[in-house]
Amino acid sequence: MLPVCSTELIDIFSLDRESSDLAHSLGCSELVAAVLRSKGFSDMESMSKRLSLDLKDCLNGLDIGPGSVETALEWGKAVPGARVMVYGDYDVDGVCSSALAVEMARESGAKSVHYYLPHRQKEGYGVHLNVIKKALKGGIETLIVTDCGSKDVESIEYAVDNGMNVMVFDHHSVEGNTIDIEAFVNPQRGGSEEAKTLCATAVLWSWAFSEGILPSRWLMERLDLVAMSTVGDCVSMGYLNRALVQEGLTVLKSSKRPGLARLVDRLGLVKEDIDESSLAMKLVPCLNAAGRMDVADLSLSVILTGDLSSIDRLEDLNVRRKKISSDIAADIAKKLENYVEHVMYNPDWPVGLLSAIASRLCSRYSLGFALAAPSGKGIKGTLRVPDGGNAVEILSELAPLLDSWGGHPYAAGFSVSNSRWEELSSALEIKLRSIEVAEKPETVVDYDPSMFDLLIWKDLNRIGPFGQDNPFPCFFTSREGGERLIPLGEGGVHAKIESGSKKLIAFNGACQHRSMERIRGWVYRPSINSWRGRKDLQFIVEKIVMF
Repeated sequence: MLPVCSTELIDIFSLDRESSDLAHSLGCSELVAAVLRSKGFSDMESMSKRLSLDLKDCLNGLDIGPGSVETALEWGKAVPGARVMVYGDYDVDGVCSSALAVEMARESGAKSVHYYLPHRQKEGYGVHLNVIKKALKGGIETLIVTDCGSKDVESIEYAVDNGMNVMVFDHHSVEGNTIDIEAFVNPQRGGSEEAKTLCATAVLWSWAFSEGILPSRWLMERLDLVAMSTVGDCVSMGYLNRALVQEGLTVLKSSKRPGLARLVDRLGLVKEDIDESSLAMKLVPCLNAAGRMDVADLSLSVILTGDLSSIDRLEDLNVRRKKISSDIAADIAKKLENYVEHVMYNPDWPVGLLSAIASRLCSRYSLGFALAAPSGKGIKGTLRVPDGGNAVEILSELAPLLDSWGGHPYAAGFSVSNSRWEELSSALEIKLRSIEVAEKPETVVDYDPSMFDLLIWKDLNRIGPFGQDNPFPCFFTSREGGERLIPLGEGGVHAKIESGSKKLIAFNGACQHRSMERIRGWVYRPSINSWRGRKDLQFIVEKIVMF
């Protein structure tokens, strides 16, 4: 079923003379000018900047917080000629930041470079003391930590006290007790607001670029890793992150990584057409499947070596991930038809899949959800909240009940003992029920889909890359009467809506269009459909607007 809304819940923005004049001044289409105005841009300078990304301009004067210079000095002393271990995390940001750190250490002349990614279910997030002890026994001299480490005080102290050179690159919250070392780069410690939006891979890359750790050209060729992790971590798509992703997509399209090239082909993607949507919908979930279903080392192996057996295994895990996730989401949706429960626990759920499912539920219902399952001797959970909620604030207030927690305002994770789960779940349920989600009108631009062409599509993407805080614009088209409904798919659950040259596709919306008398129009989005080398635009119904 497609979402339905009343006319009052959409704010329709029309093209006018001002949009035409603005388009002439900016050198863009009238549609792009109208979209910029609909997003609240009002002055020429901000609109011009929106249309022309310059990565080097973004990086000029970027403040990633204290410790940058000290870490650069430590890198120069502790990496060349040393036995190095990179310690990362099991999601795509942890994998990509680990890959970048491994390649940087090798390029910097390390004697040997090893890596360790913890097992999501068996070990969980963070730097584990037993791993550090084994590394010391194995002769590791330098430890590079990415996408974690800020709060792993005991493990980091042990490493330093026992003679290890330690550098930490992270982007997670630094509330509470944090590590006390000089070689510690985390923008949350006092970096600029732009720097605070970076994922861990982008933190490491931006630090290396700013401090001149390696030649800029060499680093630019690794922006594919930054693009994948930036999209995968759903960070705010501001000016800097948009520039990083844009350049990273260019690198991906001409990727020199055989493993990624093969994986892209296996996923049915056309390399030249890869965009942020391709990453979010296909490539990133596939790379994440390793850490969610097995061990993240598989994805790291695909990126670093292109090992065919790893690609085969990763593809198989991705198929299983999609099937299990779909089944769990369907079961929860059925349960929610009778009673809305915000906090759910199931002993049979795989912990690694819950974050994606919670995100899907939060987006679909505009409600907060916490999903949890057994992990080791305790319980691990994931929390997602809509606009109006703050996951970090919620878990911070419940910290006395938790063994550990961390995350971002919209998404966070936690662990809790079995004995405290009942108390925690009750408290979480109360907090999630109290989130007030204000229904604010969605701004859409009135534009007939038959007027779209590939040139306008290309011009529209100058406002991208799209993502968190920079959503792809939606458009509105009115029902004129006389539309034809053409069933699509098995059982006719989908439909094509035709009126003259206007054609819309309503996935899972056929039954809602059997009678169109009360339909005023549709909110839709354009997308590219590639088939046998031919590119066409198709127009997907996002929402039905009723009188």
